[in-house]
Amino acid sequence: MPEFSFPRNTKTVKEICDDFDKGILMIDETYQRRKVWIEKDRIRLIETIILGFIVPELYLWTAETDPKSGDTIRHIVDGQQRINAIVDFVEGAFKLSSTHMLDDSLKDLYGNKYFTDLPDEIRSHIWSYDLSIVNIDKKCTRDDIIKLFNRLNLTEYNLNSQEKTT
Repeated sequence: MPEFSFPRNTKTVKEICDDFDKGILMIDETYQRRKVWIEKDRIRLIETIILGFIVPELYLWTAETDPKSGDTIRHIVDGQQRINAIVDFVEGAFKLSSTHMLDDSLKDLYGNKYFTDLPDEIRSHIWSYDLSIVNIDKKCTRDDIIKLFNRLNLTEYNLNSQEKTT
């Protein structure tokens, strides 16, 4: 059995957005599912970031390095829904609809606002928020990545009403 390492580090929202926009952080649509999060999920993720709470780790894999430019292409193995939500929010694709926010104090302050409408200190907080990253070993093959992706998404159950948050 091969032994792989999975070192951890962090990247700020700004770093993730820049890498995504440059095309050096990408989604491999041959095994990744499409965007499935609904508005409520996206808004609650941003609310979590504003509150400074932890967001689940992102799993990234260094797929290739361009020999001419030196640019390293990394695939999002797990976390594309989160990354898409963050990128879409800072690019103005949706607002923080107060209908879906859970924290009453944040509803009053930031409800129904787009990223550009938020106060400077909150936008700065979002840009500098550290996302936890699991770096998947470069020794992993594409087949290993697909197996890992499938294992990370292996649940066959839904939350019951007691486990769900409104």
